[in-house]
Amino acid sequence: MKTKEYWDKDFESRYEKLQKDPKRPPPKIVVVPHSHNDPGWLKTFVNYFQSDSRQILNLAVTKMPEYSNMSFIWSEISFLQLWWDQAHSSKQQEHKLLPILGVKLGSIDSMVLYDLEQLNDFGRQTIT
Repeated sequence: MKTKEYWDKDFESRYEKLQKDPKRPPPKIVVVPHSHNDPGWLKTFVNYFQSDSRQILNLAVTKMPEYSNMSFIWSEISFLQLWWDQAHSSKQQEHKLLPILGVKLGSIDSMVLYDLEQLNDFGRQTIT
């Protein structure tokens, strides 16, 4: 982007003022790894799990104990259930230990994360 179309003079002056404030701490950069899993889109549910989701979950369970300040959010419970059913008992045990080790696990608690765009379209259709 060559110009800041979204960035008006008010934004710019506020930004410059904040940058010059010696009391303001430097920005904290947070890297959030993200992996989107979409059951049934472009691949069958099982193919998607075998080619993508299983490896993501295995890696998360393996790597998270190495990074004590890392959190993990997984929205596709359907894939998590399949992973759990097929996981080696050692992987299941590692997963159970994550909260004990202080790793924050989270979920949206949905078997399949709904598509917000489609939900909005559906909402508009039912309301009108």
